[in-house]
Amino acid sequence: MQCAVPRRHLHGTVDALRFVFRTEGLRGLFAGLPPTLMLAVPSTVLYYTSYDHLVREGSRQFPELTPLMPLVAGSSARIVAATVVSPLELVRTRMQNGVEKNMWSILRRSVREHGLRSLTRGLQATLARDVPFSAIYWTCYEQLKGRLANRPEFDQRPVHLAFCAGAAAGMVAATITTPFDVVKTLQQVDGSMQLSTTQVLRRLVATQGLAAVMTGLAPRLAKIAPSCAIMISTYEVGKMYLGVS
Repeated sequence: MQCAVPRRHLHGTVDALRFVFRTEGLRGLFAGLPPTLMLAVPSTVLYYTSYDHLVREGSRQFPELTPLMPLVAGSSARIVAATVVSPLELVRTRMQNGVEKNMWSILRRSVREHGLRSLTRGLQATLARDVPFSAIYWTCYEQLKGRLANRPEFDQRPVHLAFCAGAAAGMVAATITTPFDVVKTLQQVDGSMQLSTTQVLRRLVATQGLAAVMTGLAPRLAKIAPSCAIMISTYEVGKMYLGVS
């Protein structure tokens, strides 16, 4: 959606899926899956464990700031995770856009042509998207989970509380941070782009209108809402069975 093939204008998520399936087959719908899997495991482990540790230690050392800990811990955990896996994020974006198909050739070519710094191309926009996303997500999640837990008519099983609160919080955070996702994608696809996040946003609005910064919102919500719900409910239930508070 955000990096539509220039030869054809795509009209929505379903049209994009049909076009990819017709032109590239079923494999095209899963372009970038290997680096996605390689990115997801270390990123998720680092992210969730960092968040839990920061919330627990922050609340213990600064009890008066406990209500703010989800915001602070979520932001900090995301900075660490996003920075560590930034090269794989670059690879995934280029593979999904069809620029190149081999993960290692993308890394080698990027370093050869643009230097080591090219491996973190788009990191500024990634942080601009993911840090606010995490701050919003964890703040909303903890608030929603607490509110749902106080409603006797709602199913109080931990997996249900986490799933519903995670999906809702993910939708709110994804909507607010979509403009930064658009910029990040443009920067990573165009290896020669030297503009800052703010400059890309300004150019996008000037040339394509305000609606352009929300390109891809529907598929982003369709991906993030269930993803957040599944990950957080699995994580919470896993902690419960392992006896981790």
